[in-house]
Amino acid sequence: MTRRGWGCWKASGSSENIGSDQADQIFQRKTPTLSDTSCSHDSCLDHPADSCHRCDVILGIDGPRLLEATRHDRRLILAVETIPGLVGCPQCGVVAESKGRRIVDLVDAPWAGVPVTLRWHKRRWICHEPLCEVNTFTEDHPPLCAPRAKLTTRCIQLAIGQLRRENAAIRGLARQLGVSWDAVWDQLRPALEAKAAD
Repeated sequence: MTRRGWGCWKASGSSENIGSDQADQIFQRKTPTLSDTSCSHDSCLDHPADSCHRCDVILGIDGPRLLEATRHDRRLILAVETIPGLVGCPQCGVVAESKGRRIVDLVDAPWAGVPVTLRWHKRRWICHEPLCEVNTFTEDHPPLCAPRAKLTTRCIQLAIGQLRRENAAIRGLARQLGVSWDAVWDQLRPALEAKAAD
């Protein structure tokens, strides 16, 4: 069976079932990215060895899992990735092949009064369909952030809530997040305009 036959999901809505043997060929589990995969938490025993369930609960975002937490220059840096799985091309639907990752730093909501950077190990994909106009693409995860955003979704929600209910100023929000005034306003302005037009 050719690659096109494995995952060509028709525009009409019909699809072909992918057998387990074919899925294994398309997607092979990557080597765990955690430096130490041993977790002694009882609640983690039923979860993948390279993921700590309690850490993911603390992270509090549906989908991504926590890889590493470090402190640097009074900032908490949380490295995250989404759970691996089969991904179809957004244009043609053919199952895409992994092309590695690129790291994207996002400003997240403060944690325990400390500014947070969410370091997203963002997956990149390649489509092998010859007739498809898409060559490569990167994953999107709206619960984490909007496409090309610099602030996480929950960070924007927190900032808008403080502006509306706490009479916060952009300068004060920027100080809490550990970024410049422009960095906050550039992300909040479109969100506020969208809410005003709703």
